[in-house]
Amino acid sequence: MFTVHREYRLSDGFANVAQVYYMQGEEFSMLKILLQRDDGMSAIRWDAGCLRSMMQVLLSLHYLPILIFVTDVAAQYNSETVPFLDPMAPQTPDQPIMKYRQRTTSKRSSWRMRSRYASKSGKGNFLQFVRRPFSQRIVGRLNNDIDGCDMGQKCGMIFSCLMSGGKPVKACSGSLLQYCCDHPSEKIIQPPVFGPVKNDPYCGRSGGRVSRIVGGNDAEFGEFPWQAFILVAGSRCGGALVGRQHVVTAGHCVAKAKSAESIKVILGDLVLNSDLEELPNEEFNVVQIRVHPNFQFTPQADRYDVAILVLDRPVQYRENIMPICIPEKGADFTGRTATVAGWGAVEPGSKLRPRTLQNVQVPVMKNEQCERWHRKQGINLRIHPEMMCAGYEFGGRDSCQGDSGGPLMFNDNGVWYLIGVVSAGYSCAKQYQPGIYHRVSSSSDWISANVFS
Repeated sequence: MFTVHREYRLSDGFANVAQVYYMQGEEFSMLKILLQRDDGMSAIRWDAGCLRSMMQVLLSLHYLPILIFVTDVAAQYNSETVPFLDPMAPQTPDQPIMKYRQRTTSKRSSWRMRSRYASKSGKGNFLQFVRRPFSQRIVGRLNNDIDGCDMGQKCGMIFSCLMSGGKPVKACSGSLLQYCCDHPSEKIIQPPVFGPVKNDPYCGRSGGRVSRIVGGNDAEFGEFPWQAFILVAGSRCGGALVGRQHVVTAGHCVAKAKSAESIKVILGDLVLNSDLEELPNEEFNVVQIRVHPNFQFTPQADRYDVAILVLDRPVQYRENIMPICIPEKGADFTGRTATVAGWGAVEPGSKLRPRTLQNVQVPVMKNEQCERWHRKQGINLRIHPEMMCAGYEFGGRDSCQGDSGGPLMFNDNGVWYLIGVVSAGYSCAKQYQPGIYHRVSSSSDWISANVFS
């Protein structure tokens, strides 16, 4: 809940108007200030206070030169508690509130809070805040800039717009806090139907035992023979072999690659950088990148986050290199227990990566349940139809143990299907924050058409 307590004007002509908001609720306890020059060309940011919330909201409104968030009556700065503005305290109209002076060092700029009064001239490198009654003239100027929202935009609270991945366009409904919200990620042109899904006749066959203990285990040799290790200009991703010459991975892994030649794909590996395996791995170059036509980078999980890599030569199938099957278009795996594999981090935030391929079992859930769980953590997230979530209510096991682009797999009577591609997640293995995957059954016809056409 955001409540306007009072409005201010800067006394030195640096900007026209400022507003103070008091952010209520136990989940939000932070002090953030964003100063924006009136000409809109440059911004100065002062960051202070102990951030005890996951949420960080730093906004710059086009119609307000300065926006100030206030939650605590004291700010922690350089290990000293200094007085700060109490939004509820009565003050005289021209009483100086506070001022800041920029202190420049050789490496960075910081802000020092000063409590003594400033001169009326406001000379020097100071910003002096003086409380004044709100100007009706400014209200009129703001209202003149307001008109209706364009088609495809929705009028709503600016905070909800930003936290849902939208872009505030302009004020609406005569309120300074309501903006027309544009969600570019929702403007998806539905792809054409590419025909029936085809599969490689050898797909989905695993040489490893399938009776696994739930929770982050070393894979066996040949257990997931379609698993790919992908190097993209120093970065690493996972993938899955789906045909003689095609690997499926995440769109965000390869969409910004400088060229196909900058990507390497390694198949048949179990222990990275090891020559002691039963059969050797095989390295491939990439000759073409095919990103899904509806792929979009977004502030939240990317839309249609899937791509196909075309290898420089056909693969010779053997025990440790085999393709995985593609599910039928529209197939639903909600409620099923799937397996995700990769060489990713085994602990949140860890830079250590296991050498041996890891796998973990996770249940697939409804998109609505995934959204509800994230909201319990203060995350307003939209899970679109081409996305899916898998994980546990109280965390502990997640695709943090797999790389982006890696496979989420389902074993159907001994035949393995690629049902998801590791896409996104807010941290990993955290309570109410399951992993987010691209739903392969939403694009399986596109994958099939690219592999078998």
